[in-house]
Amino acid sequence: MFNILAPYIKGMVLDLFSGTGSLGIEALSRGADYAVFVDSDRNCCRIISENLERTGFSDKAKVYCRKAGQAIKELGKNRTGFDIVFLDPPYLRNFIQDTLQLLIENGIIKHKGIIVAEHHRDEPVQTEGSGLEIFRSADYGETIVSFLVYNG
Repeated sequence: MFNILAPYIKGMVLDLFSGTGSLGIEALSRGADYAVFVDSDRNCCRIISENLERTGFSDKAKVYCRKAGQAIKELGKNRTGFDIVFLDPPYLRNFIQDTLQLLIENGIIKHKGIIVAEHHRDEPVQTEGSGLEIFRSADYGETIVSFLVYNG
């Protein structure tokens, strides 16, 4: 995934449904300026904070311990824009489409910003009329990683 993203890693990164924060931390290690991590599980938020401390990136990051939708709305009110968004929600719960819609509605993806969405093959990404375009996808059995660019 990061070999594909290498030329685009810069600026602000949003890691939604962060878990341990590995995607956002990897982006920071490869040159991103700042990363925002969002997870609703308090234990995950603690782990993300510890991982940021261990890697020396605490000063280049913020952790939001709340639901993705709440964080997206707050970031939109603050007019925060992101160059890359990592989206890895729980599978088969319709989080992909709902979250993509919230990202667009709240204006937090920069023009030509990239979204990397990991999703179940039975939960395809719909882009029609959204300003999003899939420019690459990789199939790993039940899991698909879709790379989208925002042209809106």
